[in-house]
Amino acid sequence: MLLACGAVRGDFGRAGEENMGGIVCGSANQGGTAPAGGCERAHPLAGLYAALGHRVVSSLGATWIDVGRFSMTPVPYAGPVEATREDCEALLRQAGRWVAVFPTTIPTGITSGAYWVRDRDYGLSSLQKQFRQHVRRGMQSCAVRPLDWETLRKLGLGCNLETMQRRGVEGSLVTTQAGWDRVCEVAADVEGLEAFGCFHGDQLLAFLISWTHANVCEGLLLHRMRAGDQRRASHLLYYEFTRMMCQREALTGVTMGRHWLPPHRSIDQFKRHAGYQVEPIQVAAVLHPSLRGVLASPITRSALRQMRRWAGTRLAVLDNVLILDVAVATQLPHPPMAGR
Repeated sequence: MLLACGAVRGDFGRAGEENMGGIVCGSANQGGTAPAGGCERAHPLAGLYAALGHRVVSSLGATWIDVGRFSMTPVPYAGPVEATREDCEALLRQAGRWVAVFPTTIPTGITSGAYWVRDRDYGLSSLQKQFRQHVRRGMQSCAVRPLDWETLRKLGLGCNLETMQRRGVEGSLVTTQAGWDRVCEVAADVEGLEAFGCFHGDQLLAFLISWTHANVCEGLLLHRMRAGDQRRASHLLYYEFTRMMCQREALTGVTMGRHWLPPHRSIDQFKRHAGYQVEPIQVAAVLHPSLRGVLASPITRSALRQMRRWAGTRLAVLDNVLILDVAVATQLPHPPMAGR
C-alpha cells in the first residue's frame, strides 16, 4: 500500500501496524502546509498530516503528503485524483519531490487494488480462520471503544512514540508530548475524524484514526504498543472498528486504503484475512520533469533491476523500479489549448 519512491515499503513492523494507505506517518521533518499554486483551499485533512510531521500540499481536491524523501501521494488513500501531467509536475516542483503516485479513473498506469468491506453483516464469520482465532484471543483480555480526542491526547503518546521509534523517526515534534497534543488538538476540529482504542484494563495498547466523508469511512492510521502484540490488540481493533462501521446505516462501505507498490505480502494477507475485499483501481505515477528522461529510460530501469537482483532486500530503494515502470506506462491528458 505504500506508494512512493524512496519509502515504497516503509515499516509495517508486524501485522496490524500501519498507515492504511501505506503512508508512514511522522516523517522526520516538521511538516508544513501549502496550497498548490497558492490559491486552493486547504483540504480538511491537511492540518492533521502537517501536525503528524508531513510536508503537505492541498491540490486537486486532495491532501498530498510526502512519503520518505522522494515522493508525494494523496490522502484519502482510496479516492481517485483527476489530474493532468502538468498538474502533477507543478505539484512536484512545489513540494520538491521526485514522483507523484495516485489513484486515477483513467485507464493508465497499473491496475492495483483498494481494500473494502461493504457487508452490513460483517462479523466473526467474515474473518479467515486464523485471524478469527487472534480476534477471539484479543477478546479474552481486551476491549475496543471509541475515544474522544482528550483521552487520546492523554493516553496515546506511548503508542505513537513506539510506532515512530520502530519506523526510525527521531527528533520529530510528533514524538514529544507537545507535538502529540497538537495532533489531537487539530484532529478534534476536523469533521468526520474519529479515534478508536484497544484497551487492556486502563492501558491503551493500540489506536486507530478514521475519517468519514461522502458516506464512506476510511481508516487512516493505526499505532500500537508492543505490549499489545501477545494480546492481539491490533487484530481485535481492526475487527471491532470494521464491525462498528458496518453497522452505521449511513455508510456504504469501509476502506483500509490501497495496495503497496511494490506489493507487500504480509499487509495484503492481514487485510484480506480481516475480511476486506480487493476492488481494482488504476494507479498512476508521474516523475519530476527534470528527472523523467534519466530515471524512466530503459537503460536506467534495466540497470536498477540488475542491481536489485544482486542486492536482494539489502537496498530497499531499489524496490522503486516498479514505480518507474508505472511512470512509463502512465499517459495523462494535457490541458486544453487556450482559445479552443
